[in-house]
Amino acid sequence: MVNIFIRTMMQKEVPNRYMARVGSLFAAISMTSTPLSRFFTGFLTDRLGVRQMYFWAGAFEVIVVVVFFMLYKQITAQPGVKSQTEVSG
Repeated sequence: MVNIFIRTMMQKEVPNRYMARVGSLFAAISMTSTPLSRFFTGFLTDRLGVRQMYFWAGAFEVIVVVVFFMLYKQITAQPGVKSQTEVSG
């Protein structure tokens, strides 16, 4: 779900001529952050335990999904384009 959110924001905000460059930058950040996140979660798992980390990872994922759905209309809204409900009725 996070990837969908990021891609939607990117397509809305970034001009077409810069889309490939921004996509490459996101890919580089993702590749760099993966080892760091594994180190961080490994450290937290040692401190908190596997059960606590499993709970907090799930809780964080639910929070991200809820925020995404709360902001979905604002993210995908295009200025000057009427929604289906505005057109039909």
